[in-house]
Amino acid sequence: MIFKEDFADPKSGWDAGSDASSAVGYRSGAYFIKIKKPHHSYAAVAPSRLAPKNVAIEVTAQNVTNRSDTFFGPLCRTHGKGTHLTGYGFGIYNDGTFGIVRVDPSRRVTLAESNSPIIPR
Repeated sequence: MIFKEDFADPKSGWDAGSDASSAVGYRSGAYFIKIKKPHHSYAAVAPSRLAPKNVAIEVTAQNVTNRSDTFFGPLCRTHGKGTHLTGYGFGIYNDGTFGIVRVDPSRRVTLAESNSPIIPR
């Protein structure tokens, strides 16, 4: 295993703070990202300095807002930080849709998309 995080230590290196667009940090043994403005996004980058070429990723994520327009999940092969990020993402919506996207600071392009009955709604 190259990197594992349980968010028990708020000093483990993930972003923490707030501005007019978003708030991020540690709360109750979890990491949270709160988006305050419509059509805004935020990407928290793992503090690991290792950058293997190929990885397998396992993530447990939850949309606590129950908003159906929220797309969330892990990003890979990223460059940049926060709202200035370029890379690929695998994400889900609360309606059971999931997809693979290419992101950069100005847009998100859907490369593949489908639905799954096992995604909680």
